[in-house]
Amino acid sequence: GFDLCDPIHTRWYNDIIEEEGHVEKGTLQKISEPPAISEGTGDGEGLHYNAVLIGNSKSIWPKFIAWLTSQYEKRLEKNGDHC
Repeated sequence: GFDLCDPIHTRWYNDIIEEEGHVEKGTLQKISEPPAISEGTGDGEGLHYNAVLIGNSKSIWPKFIAWLTSQYEKRLEKNGDHC
């Protein structure tokens, strides 16, 4: 079964990486923002998402985070940013 299955919106990720300066530094790129799906009361309130984050095993997350960290560090080195 899935350990994680949550609706997300790519704008949330894009906003965070831009606010933290990763886009400007070139260490991370924004994800495209396809149209959103809305679940709510019909008055504009509720959940708006355009992707689903799925994880199928808790044991894979440490490996994924290690890989993601290594990719990020490679990007930093490539761009000469040693923060």
